[in-house]
Amino acid sequence: MVETKLIIRADDLGYSDAVNIGIERSVHKGIINNVGVMVNMPTTLDGLSMIRDTKVCLGLHVVISSGRPLLNPKFIPSIVDDDGAFLSSADYRKAPNDFVNLDEVILEIEAQYQKFIELVGRKPDYFEGHAVVSDNFFKGLLVVAKCHQLNLLQVTLNSGRPSLLFKGHSLHVFMEGMNKDYNPYQTVLLNR
Repeated sequence: MVETKLIIRADDLGYSDAVNIGIERSVHKGIINNVGVMVNMPTTLDGLSMIRDTKVCLGLHVVISSGRPLLNPKFIPSIVDDDGAFLSSADYRKAPNDFVNLDEVILEIEAQYQKFIELVGRKPDYFEGHAVVSDNFFKGLLVVAKCHQLNLLQVTLNSGRPSLLFKGHSLHVFMEGMNKDYNPYQTVLLNR
């Protein structure tokens, strides 16, 4: 008999006070023990302090579609807007081609990895990306993961059913936001 395990992960720690509170409550109630940290957001330190005394598995949830980059935007023009903020995930979904410059995205991924170590004091338990489907983003994650020997959660979209490769195991995932026509506002309204 094949053993099936369910992993419930909470991503986006640091995104906002509300997200931090939801994750903190879920961690302390034992619902989740696996949290993805967004190191570029203004409330990341608050979120980390809320779960500091837990034994939660912390991953680096690399962001190139929300908030501001850690690097000076002039060094990564392919992934920022005219104001220097990251392009939105909708910009990536609607683009006909992958516009992410591999060299630029590697620089930002590396900066976020170094920031995670500064904030947490150790390597992340796992390493993956937030809300962007881009071959060059995935390649950049792989380059940085190999450089630092990180446990990369690799998303594969070829089979029609997304899966993650992690430590030699295939984990099947459901992430509504990976769909090309995803609209978070429509999802919220439909689930009321």
